[in-house]
Amino acid sequence: MRTRNSLFNTFTNILFNLLTVFFGLLNRKMLISTLGVDYQGASGLFTNILSVLAIADAGMGSAIMFHLYQPIAENNTPLIRCLLKYYKNSYIKIGMLFLTGGILCIPFLPSLILNYTLPYPVWFIYLWFLFDAVCSYFFMYKRASLIAAQKNYIVMIYESLYLIATKSVQILMLFLFHNFIIYLLVMLLFRVIENILISHEAKKRKPEYFIEVYNEKSELSTDIKTDIHKKVKGALYGKISQAIFNGTDNILLSKYFGLSIVGIVSNFQMIITVLQGLCSSWSYSFIASIGNMLVSEDKDNSYLVFKEIHLVIVYFLVVGATGFTCVSNDIITLIFGEQYTLEYSIIYSMAASFYIYNLRAPYDIFKSAAGVVYEDRYVPLIEAFANLIISLILVKYIGIPGIFYGTAISSLVVLFYSYPIYVNKFIFNRKLNQYLRRILISFLLPVISIVIAKNICSIIAFSNPWSSFLVKGICSVIVGSIVVLLGYAVWAEETKALFKRLKKLLKIDLGEKYDS
Repeated sequence: MRTRNSLFNTFTNILFNLLTVFFGLLNRKMLISTLGVDYQGASGLFTNILSVLAIADAGMGSAIMFHLYQPIAENNTPLIRCLLKYYKNSYIKIGMLFLTGGILCIPFLPSLILNYTLPYPVWFIYLWFLFDAVCSYFFMYKRASLIAAQKNYIVMIYESLYLIATKSVQILMLFLFHNFIIYLLVMLLFRVIENILISHEAKKRKPEYFIEVYNEKSELSTDIKTDIHKKVKGALYGKISQAIFNGTDNILLSKYFGLSIVGIVSNFQMIITVLQGLCSSWSYSFIASIGNMLVSEDKDNSYLVFKEIHLVIVYFLVVGATGFTCVSNDIITLIFGEQYTLEYSIIYSMAASFYIYNLRAPYDIFKSAAGVVYEDRYVPLIEAFANLIISLILVKYIGIPGIFYGTAISSLVVLFYSYPIYVNKFIFNRKLNQYLRRILISFLLPVISIVIAKNICSIIAFSNPWSSFLVKGICSVIVGSIVVLLGYAVWAEETKALFKRLKKLLKIDLGEKYDS
């Protein structure tokens, strides 16, 4: 059941990302065609600024979620009610803190934009994005009950419906009115509707989680509160790190190069976001299942599951980084026009940032599921400030690529310090040499794959751009697959275990019975 829930979550996550790229690209195409690339740049900039403010969450959600796994597994409804009530009260306070912090940022917005030319005041456009981000905080606790119960696919279905409806109506409004404010109004209206529907679904499926029972204990024990506060303190540094990592790229681009560059780069960032969803974000749908597994099974089985997830993620990341390097300019040319392409020096830096940053996914999900957020609380902070400092230095010497190389280089802090200690040893009790061999091989694979695929693609010349895109894409998948197969999968014991798991899950006779 645990694996099947994870499969449903993974499937809907992948579907959500495919829908994201389709409707997102159509939406961007219409926005740029009707209003101009600066509007897309403003959208990317304000989204990044608000992702920095997301540190107001301070890890409260993941800390409470960790404590929901066991009572849900044991069907301890009174404790679940207490946790969700605490979750609700906490997120109302967090939402108000987020709103206050967002308003306080308004006076500083003009200094973050080089040569602002839009006809609307900066603060006016920004407030729409702020309200869109804030409204979800007041509904978050009901959404959490579905995620902790391994029903994240339900949330993803509603988010997919929100995406389709919002992007479709926005495209229609742009076509009819060419008005950015109507575009933003649609975004906010459908966000509120999405949150109401998810909350209704959670209450309908488990109404007993949300009812008030007379004389029932409604306060959490001191031990649970203490542990939540401890995890929140530890997660706060991680949230700061995440905010700087995900929230400063577009801010630096806007500050040094202007909104037009932000708009152009954000088109490539959308491709990366989709690749991230296909390559690694789906794995985060396993967190609830892994949390359940870690409290009920031995370390050896948990470590084997980790290696299976690591293998799958590395495969997708290698293929994704190779494909992005070889065909991203072709995709942008086909959709937006050749004037919106980027130099390959920038594309290489974005590919490096994408690969190294997302290589953390299998380690992060086990670390999060195990509740390890306090022990290495200072490491993400060091990583975040290293990212900012390196990016600021490199952007002055090598321009735009320096921003993305800063992210890639600073990611080495967690890959070579935090994860060896707090995942490899603390959770799995494994030797350091096993970890280092796995990481070093993971670093070599994309380099080999990109060099081979790029050289092959450089000799491919088709007059038809669609033919060029398809052939280069197929070449990237084939080269990436062969490199991972020969360089990793053929000698990894988790390959056999993964096929056994798929065979059992899908109930398909593969013609061979593997030994344990």
